[in-house]
Amino acid sequence: MMYVEFQPPVSLTLKSVPEGRFLLGCSGGIDSVVLFDLLVVHDVDFEVAHVNYQLRGRDSEGDEEFVRALCREYSIPCHVHRETPKHFPGNTQDNARRIRYAFFGRLLEERKLNWILTAHHGDDQVETILMNLARGSGLRGLAGIPVRRDVILRPLLPLSRRHILEYAEYHGLKWREDETNDRTYYKRNALRVDVVPNLRRIFPDYVRGVGTSVRIISNVLNAVDYVVKESGLMTEDPYGPRFPKKSWMEQDFGPFLLFHLLQPYGFSEAQCKSALVALREGRVGRFFSAPGGKLFAERGYLQLYVDLHQVVGLAPLRPEFPVKTIAGRVYVRNLDADFVLQRGDTLRDTATVALRPGEILHVRRWRAGDEVRTPDGMRRKVSDVLTNHKVPAGIKSEYPVVVDMNNNLVWLPGLNQPVFRNLDSEFPIRVELGLGTYRATSPFWAG
Repeated sequence: MMYVEFQPPVSLTLKSVPEGRFLLGCSGGIDSVVLFDLLVVHDVDFEVAHVNYQLRGRDSEGDEEFVRALCREYSIPCHVHRETPKHFPGNTQDNARRIRYAFFGRLLEERKLNWILTAHHGDDQVETILMNLARGSGLRGLAGIPVRRDVILRPLLPLSRRHILEYAEYHGLKWREDETNDRTYYKRNALRVDVVPNLRRIFPDYVRGVGTSVRIISNVLNAVDYVVKESGLMTEDPYGPRFPKKSWMEQDFGPFLLFHLLQPYGFSEAQCKSALVALREGRVGRFFSAPGGKLFAERGYLQLYVDLHQVVGLAPLRPEFPVKTIAGRVYVRNLDADFVLQRGDTLRDTATVALRPGEILHVRRWRAGDEVRTPDGMRRKVSDVLTNHKVPAGIKSEYPVVVDMNNNLVWLPGLNQPVFRNLDSEFPIRVELGLGTYRATSPFWAG
């Protein structure tokens, strides 16, 4: 773990530098310039990424040229991306962040780099904690900015803005000032200008104190996550986290604990509370949506479906293109075609269907009114068949059927449901329909 240590009066030292090559996000401001200088002084192998959002006219162009000149001076590879964050929904700062990290990610892959460095420092941490506290962001919000997240490292977090300024002035570093940092119509800027100075006056060592609290909260979060998984309060299945109905859900802290576990997927505490009520009252099929998935009340448990493999409209079913569904991959093949399962592949259900020459089958989600024929000629609603087979509500909501060119159902996959269709001369071609987890490898199969 890379971090920077402050040594009075104005010395900064890199500690625990991991192996690999680094990408520094550099705006040209004092924080990233100080980190740039430290990387040069400690002979770290790094490149620089700069994003010009083109929002501040000449100042934006000046920032870009400054970063380019700084890199030229030290022969550091410099990569610049120009994009204005106006075509994204949401506020400008969040959209700029999306652009920035998407650019960083591409460079990491293209340049074969290992780590991304950002110049967030202790005062940024304090501002983030205050914003999350005011918003009611929960325990995860109070954990603030992590020193490391995946390949992103923030080595300046132990330092205050004062330490960084002292270092820059002592070593005669030059940097660019962003005058928008003092415009208090941004909430973070308002905290920086109006609130944090008073906090510093009352608690001079506030950065260290907040850093200690963040470490404690992070350890609590990690402990809760560990206990939840080890005790079976939450399990993982192929669709996502599952929460069996247990006594903790009846406790006052139940909605909070569920919110803590589902917050990374974008669920609110109110949704979690309603989901527990739906589970307690046996309202199977009630679901709640968030950016990270859908949470369903099932029979005796809550299930988060992270990816429902939704089939949109009519998906043509061709031998070279199996259709991926929530129930598995649906395929079709001529009976005289070679088909060899690979190691680890499985087929859960197959059926033989007669087709007209040139007829193409399609896969779609089942609809209200869809019916299947039973061996005695009776018709049964697909909804009743799925219910009788105890198909979970979340899977049932997206369950696939195979239909012919007239949108008539010819197969209900995965339930060993017999298929009945006129087998006279009008349908001279025999094909096999199948459902499984195979991975096709021959030219005929392209799964």
